[in-house]
Amino acid sequence: MNKAYDKRRQTITIFITIFLFWLLLSGLYTPFMLLLGIISSLGITLIITKMNIIEQDNSIQNLRINQLLKYSIWLIREIIVSNLKVCLIIINPSHKVKPEIIEIEALDVSKITNVLYANSITLTPGTLTLDVDKNKMKIHTLDVVFKQSLLTQEMAKKVDVIDGRLNDRS
Repeated sequence: MNKAYDKRRQTITIFITIFLFWLLLSGLYTPFMLLLGIISSLGITLIITKMNIIEQDNSIQNLRINQLLKYSIWLIREIIVSNLKVCLIIINPSHKVKPEIIEIEALDVSKITNVLYANSITLTPGTLTLDVDKNKMKIHTLDVVFKQSLLTQEMAKKVDVIDGRLNDRS
């Protein structure tokens, strides 16, 4: 069931997210530094709001948080596995690397979900998202094994489940 889009709630969520991220990265918890963090987070939230970057289609309110957490754990595992694959390619002198630029279908979902998909591809060693068009993604793959993993669409299917707006259709 979809929650109604609420711009005020979205703005508060953005502020809290930015402030928590600031807290995580700063490591400074004196009253003055916390005040600076709040002011900075408010400023960024104001800029984002004035620029009207966040729309209903791009709202994080549309994401299924429980699915996003499951996906994050899966992605960390994939990053580790891909790191090992890249290491094996590097230390195996007889392996002939076959880099290639391929095009795959972008997800038929919101912009925020496509951004998540493109960034996930880039975070996974052996692949790099070069360009994202409305319905295509141009990806550089280090070797055939990475190309094949993209063509299975496993990551795309997992990202698609995160988008709550479209998955009420299941």
